[in-house]
Amino acid sequence: MFLLQKNKTYLAHILVKGLKDKFPPVISYLSDIMATVDHFAKLIHKEILSGELPGFIEILECLKPALKGKNAESAIMAAGTIARIGKFYERIIEIE
Repeated sequence: MFLLQKNKTYLAHILVKGLKDKFPPVISYLSDIMATVDHFAKLIHKEILSGELPGFIEILECLKPALKGKNAESAIMAAGTIARIGKFYERIIEIE
């Protein structure tokens, strides 16, 4: 929870510069998010239907700093995660 405090600045710092300049923990974090992307998409859809967009924006805002990171692998993984959220969300909409 600490990572999301103080306007997510600590999380942003880690995503951009790594954890003590090491990126395996960042890649692991992004992998965990990628593994649960279908769940994120369902939560986003539920929030949109209820008119509560801030949660959706928060998820994407947390990933955005990784796109500007020093490590190409973590930037690509963040972009892939955002794309997968979009794809899963699109499938949810098609089902309805």
